[in-house]
Amino acid sequence: MKMRLVAVLVGMLTVLKAEVPRADFAETETNERFSIRRSAEGYFVVTALESKQSATFSGTYRVLYRPDDPGMALRPAGIPNVQYNVLSWQASTSGELLQAVERNDQQQGDGFDDRILSARQEARTVQLTQAAQGTLLQPRRIEKKAGGWVLHFPAQPNYTLTAELSLAPGKAYPLLRYELTPKKQGYFSVVYEGAPAFAPDALTDIWQPLIWQEKRFPDRPYLTAAFQCPLPTTLVSSQGTAVGVVAHPDEFPFQPLPLLDNSRFGVMLRNAQGQAQPQLVAPVLGGKESARQPGDRFAFRHYLYVGAGSCPDAFEQIARELYDFKEYRSNAGVGTLNRTIENMISYGMSDYSWFVDSLKGCAYSTDVAGAVKNVSALNPLELALLTDRRDIYEQRAYPIMEFLLSREKFLFSLDPKQKIQHPSRAMRGPAAPISELTALYNISQRQSPGFRQLAEREFGRSRARNLEKLEVGNRWQNALALYRATGQTTYLARAVTEAEKYLAGRVNQPMTGFDEAGAEYFFWTGFTPDWISLFQLYELTGRADFLDAARRGARQYAQFAWFAPRIPAQDIVVNKGGKAPVYWYLASKGHQPMPAAEEKVPAWRVSEIGLTPESSGTASGHRGIFMTNYAPWMLRIGYLTQDTFLQDVARAAVVGRYANFPGYHINTARTTVYEKPDYPLRPFKELSVNSFHFNHIWPQLSLLVDYLVTDAYVRSAGNVDFPSEFIEGYAYLQSKFYGHLPGTFYGEKNVWLWLPDGLLTTFSEELNYLSAYGNNSLYLAFSNQASEAVTSEITLNTTKVPLHPAKTYVLELWENNQKRESQRLRGHQFSVQVPAKGLTACVIREVPVAPTFQRDFVQAQGRTWQTGYLEDETTGTHSMVLSFGKAPATVYTYCVADEQTVRKVLLTYLAPDGKSVTLTDTSYPYEFTIPQVAPTQPFSFSITVEAPDGQLRTSKPLLLKP
Repeated sequence: MKMRLVAVLVGMLTVLKAEVPRADFAETETNERFSIRRSAEGYFVVTALESKQSATFSGTYRVLYRPDDPGMALRPAGIPNVQYNVLSWQASTSGELLQAVERNDQQQGDGFDDRILSARQEARTVQLTQAAQGTLLQPRRIEKKAGGWVLHFPAQPNYTLTAELSLAPGKAYPLLRYELTPKKQGYFSVVYEGAPAFAPDALTDIWQPLIWQEKRFPDRPYLTAAFQCPLPTTLVSSQGTAVGVVAHPDEFPFQPLPLLDNSRFGVMLRNAQGQAQPQLVAPVLGGKESARQPGDRFAFRHYLYVGAGSCPDAFEQIARELYDFKEYRSNAGVGTLNRTIENMISYGMSDYSWFVDSLKGCAYSTDVAGAVKNVSALNPLELALLTDRRDIYEQRAYPIMEFLLSREKFLFSLDPKQKIQHPSRAMRGPAAPISELTALYNISQRQSPGFRQLAEREFGRSRARNLEKLEVGNRWQNALALYRATGQTTYLARAVTEAEKYLAGRVNQPMTGFDEAGAEYFFWTGFTPDWISLFQLYELTGRADFLDAARRGARQYAQFAWFAPRIPAQDIVVNKGGKAPVYWYLASKGHQPMPAAEEKVPAWRVSEIGLTPESSGTASGHRGIFMTNYAPWMLRIGYLTQDTFLQDVARAAVVGRYANFPGYHINTARTTVYEKPDYPLRPFKELSVNSFHFNHIWPQLSLLVDYLVTDAYVRSAGNVDFPSEFIEGYAYLQSKFYGHLPGTFYGEKNVWLWLPDGLLTTFSEELNYLSAYGNNSLYLAFSNQASEAVTSEITLNTTKVPLHPAKTYVLELWENNQKRESQRLRGHQFSVQVPAKGLTACVIREVPVAPTFQRDFVQAQGRTWQTGYLEDETTGTHSMVLSFGKAPATVYTYCVADEQTVRKVLLTYLAPDGKSVTLTDTSYPYEFTIPQVAPTQPFSFSITVEAPDGQLRTSKPLLLKP
């Protein structure tokens, strides 16, 4: 059914049915895509010719005027359960005012703007009509002209307004251009109110950036400024027709980086009558170009959008057709992802990465003084396996593993007075989520039963791991994790049954408010369905309904990514004057400007398109974050569902963005500083472009590995495929874990993923590669990120690949999944041709690659520890065997009590030679690691704790048995 018009007149909006034009009246403009038919009553019926969808628009505008500065500023909205800042003004008329919102301990640190959160809120309003005097204008006369119509409005004492509606030839959208000419000095704003309006409950879905989607309708007429518009529009969809009003791309400049101060317009969905009506406001009252002198004209253009489908469907069409979104990035100027991974690993193992050995964690002092934060041991463990580096395991993965087994929360601080972001100093673990524990159990080849024991215990509990969010243990997502670890079908049945309820009540029933049980409305993962878990359930069950739900959730999530402003096809100058931009938050902490070479680079290189802002509460400062873990999931789901939009978003989020850890975000100005391989290799106080969260380094490495593997999987049409575990982390940090099991390569099994540093060099920076070994062969898959075919010399590192210089090897080739004639390889160099955006795969036969750490770690002993976990009530200690493959097992013990009740802990054990060894810890946290535990012998020990008054408590003899 075609949409109906909500129209206007008599000083207020009134709902009208679509008029029936007189039979003798016909004014029409048509091009290849649209037709516009003007009715006798002056309305314009816009029809999308291919889909036959129509909507009726009018030429109605509201003009606001205020002689003094309205004091436009962002303030907390006060929406229950949501941290979100909205535009507000000093109220000039009576009405509902913005209520003050008390700042809490979570709103401290990077991204939280004191200028917003601590500012005064008295007598402020979010409603434009309360901030200035407004007049609703309807055309008094409509004049036909070639290609459209001229709209003439009644003369006004403070200004004149004119408008033109046109339809250019070809595939152009209907375009409205208006011009305001002030007669007085003051602040002006123009609101287009001619789009159809609907009762919110009559709509299929809506969208207003940043937080209103599905059927979450704004409770007040909030205005979203341009700098917070992933696309500069609001959208409504009803009965298969989507409608919006979209700013012309030329009205949204690429330079400078969009900020509140340079936002020339805004968009709004809720109208004065509480209906859903796409509206566009330009200029924004009190914002850029709002203050005008007599005769100082202001002109603006916006499209009228009509299309078929839901709001996510319309979103994609607008992004592609009006804002020219496509797969636009390459590695040019930055280099391969492989080199980026190598650089990031070196950085992550250096002192620059601020790993605090004594606290077994990544420093979090940038936000919380004296604190450390870890979210997963799986990230460094994955990189240790894939690069065959024991040092990464021993210095990063293993300490973080112990941290997550013992600490109560991800954020740990010994300072009992520290309240920012609610850290814990308690040893009441595990902070590790259930999925982390089950993944570690599986990766240990089920040799370490303590992981499973803890996971099953946590399934019956609830725990706050981050901030104060209480996580329910027996969720269907955790049942899915336990099924993976145990193989018990009761867990799978529970996961499926509960997920089916989730589909019915959450996915297929659009949300109308911010009140989903268990959801946290801060990071974007809380605003959409749990599409990543739904996809994992699809992978286990093969059910199409779970895959479809995952795709729908991913497309909703994509609405948080930037697709505007449009990227110009030109070079721009960055780092003007030889200085990098300074992030205001770091400047306030004394960080100094960084030197940076002035550069002229293609605009796309420094574009945020495809990235998301950090969260609802920090979107005003963290414009585009580099933590884009959603990308590999979107790429894989997009491939399986033939959704090219998801695939293009995924590639835009990762490809060609940085050559080392880039810090967290794009924030104040466009720059190439974070692209550089040496960017993070500085003392912290010398970094001032963006913030650094050191606990992100290893999760971001997992993101890049996941992308490499997924890109090869997609471009090979599933012929290059490796099994995975799930890294949950928290917030955005979900990734797949690889390296613990063999995969397949064009039909060959027993192929182990292997990404050692410096394996090879390529002549072309456009070729990312995936490498693996097995079957006495070396496997390589080269993925071309450029839009042109690439021919490149490949030089293999003979210290990694044992190629004999006098021997001839068989080199088998697949080009875009077509088998080519085999070649002969002599020496360590060969040439590959890789099609544009394509993949060329190679297998070199009779190459005995022999990793050491990875092979020892993943090869099961064929036995497990019968008693692998103990809790001793007498001493309040927990002990656990950590056993992986053929590597020597360790025993980890920690005491729950702190220094208030314990001043010393002693652990006495029998060494393999039969001698008694006593270890002592006199400072909190009290913990012990006993390495080199024989996997075939029981580990016998006892523990003594000494209270501050000298009283001793000693456990009975304890035994961990294989």
